Amino acid sequence: SGSALWGALLATGAVFVCVSAGAQTDLAADTFMASGYQGQILTIIPSLQLVVVRLGLSQRSHSWDHEQFMADLVQGLMPNLAAAGRTA
Repeated sequence: SGSALWGALLATGAVFVCVSAGAQTDLAADTFMASGYQGQILTIIPSLQLVVVRLGLSQRSHSWDHEQFMADLVQGLMPNLAAAGRTA
């Protein structure tokens, strides 16, 4: 189940989508995302000095919930990011 943010990303193609302030998302406000061919996704979160590249294959746009994946990933990384002084 993709979010409205993710739906907007998939619909635009070949561009970066920015998370706007006040958006209904768990992602940091300075997150940028770009979609590629068959589910490739680039996510950049400058405040965390974090870049994530997904090279997975998704035939259907709703088979991967990238926003939830990123929220889980950041939550799991937070102790290490905080120890390195990289917190949003």
